[in-house]
Amino acid sequence: MDKMGFVTPEETWMREGLRPFVLEILGSASFRARKYWDADRARADYLAYADGKAEYSPEIWRIVCTELWLRMMFDGRDLASQPGTPP
Repeated sequence: MDKMGFVTPEETWMREGLRPFVLEILGSASFRARKYWDADRARADYLAYADGKAEYSPEIWRIVCTELWLRMMFDGRDLASQPGTPP
């Protein structure tokens, strides 16, 4: 039995409402400087999805969340005061 209580519309959020936010993150200097991922490939994969040329991969969301976590925990940034942060 599946234990998920509800499914979030993550795919829609990532393609529509969060697109400017995700693009800002994937294009930022801090994201590009990290050695955990290939920034160009992550951005290309996201754009392929956002433009309807590829299936959605939850890896995109995980990478974005990891970057935000790194900013808070290692870079010491207060994300609530960052420009472009969704309400």
